[in-house]
Amino acid sequence: MLDRVRAERLFVLAAWLGRFSEYRHPSESSGKVIPDNQRKAWREHFERIQLPPLDFPVTVKALARLVEALSGDEGLTYGQFGLRTYDVGSRLHDELEAVSMWIVSAKYAHHLNELAPAPFGDDVAQKFPTAALDIEESGKCLALGRNTASVFHLMRVMELALKAVAAGLGIPGTNPGWDAILTKIDEELKKKHQQKPSAWRAQEQFFAEIAAHLRAVKTAWRNPTMHVAAVYDEERAADIFNAVRSFMRHIATGLSE
Repeated sequence: MLDRVRAERLFVLAAWLGRFSEYRHPSESSGKVIPDNQRKAWREHFERIQLPPLDFPVTVKALARLVEALSGDEGLTYGQFGLRTYDVGSRLHDELEAVSMWIVSAKYAHHLNELAPAPFGDDVAQKFPTAALDIEESGKCLALGRNTASVFHLMRVMELALKAVAAGLGIPGTNPGWDAILTKIDEELKKKHQQKPSAWRAQEQFFAEIAAHLRAVKTAWRNPTMHVAAVYDEERAADIFNAVRSFMRHIATGLSE
C-alpha cells in the first residue's frame, strides 16, 4: 500500500524526540514538575504531528500516550516526560526499519496531490470526463517512475480524443486511426476555398491546428502503435505527456466527447 508521508513531519518529530529524550537521564530537573503552560505548548506541538496509522501504528499509539500524559493534571515530571519521548522515538526507529520510503521528484510531486488542479486543465476535464481517470493515472505513473505505464494511459486518452476529432470531421468508423484523420484534414486544406463546405471553412483554422498538434504527438511518440516491447524512459514519457496535454487542450476548445 502506498501512503503519502510528509517528510518534514518525520524530521520535526525525530528532532523533538531526540531533544526531549535527554530528560530521561538523571539530573537536577528530573524530579521537577513541568509547568502547566509548558506542558500545554508541548502537547499542542505533538498533537499537530500526524503520521499514517497503517504504516506507523505502534508509534502513533505511543505518541497518543505521550499527548495524554501531557494533558493530565497528575504532575508530570521532566524525567517522566523524557522516558515517554524516548519510548516514542524507539517505536519510530523500529517501524522506520520495516518500511521503505521513496522520494518523488519535485517537478512531478503535484501529480500525487489530491487537491491539485486537473492535470490537463478544467476545460479538458469538463469536455472529456471519461478521460479523467487515465489522465490522472498517467501523471501519477510519471511521478512514480512508471514511464511506460504512463504512456499506456495516454494512449487510452488519445483513443477517446481521436474519436471526437473523427466525429467532428465526419469520418465513419468507431476506431479512427491517426493517419485517417491527418489525411482527411490535409485533403480539405488542399482544396480551394470555394470548394470547401461552409461548416469546414468556419473551422478550418481549428482543424489545421489539430493536425499540427497531432503530428507533434506522433513525433513525441515516434511509434503511435501500442506494442508490448515498447519501453519509454522518463524523457520520452514526459514529452508524450506534454504533447497529449497540448493536443487535448486544443480540441477541448471546439470538441467534446
